[in-house]
Amino acid sequence: MKPKVLLYQIPIEKAKVLAQALSAMGIRTCQVAASDIDQSVGYLAGADGFEREETNTQNEENTKLLAGELLVMCGFSRMQFEMFMNFLKRKKICPGAVKAMLTDTNKTWTFSRLVREVNAEHLYMSQQKNKK
Repeated sequence: MKPKVLLYQIPIEKAKVLAQALSAMGIRTCQVAASDIDQSVGYLAGADGFEREETNTQNEENTKLLAGELLVMCGFSRMQFEMFMNFLKRKKICPGAVKAMLTDTNKTWTFSRLVREVNAEHLYMSQQKNKK
């Protein structure tokens, strides 16, 4: 699979900066539309063996749950991951965005499930950090 970053709810100006920087690294970006939140993460990432699923209607409950910026890194080498994270930190782009990696487990999930799981994990980690 070719490296790709899935962008969700990233403002257009930030998305342009990300796309330009990632392109220089040989990494593509893909803005995930609200109409695609019920597609599998594997399909959106371009992983082999995943096809677009027909969905009847957009789930209104999912739309309400998906708040905030999310970057999902797919097919990254360790070096690409480190370069990308350093770039984000250095340029202060998307500092509040939640970041996730495509895994063998989550590639079968719907994008909406990935967002719920990542947001729950982020909330838990934030609460643990605040306890210290």
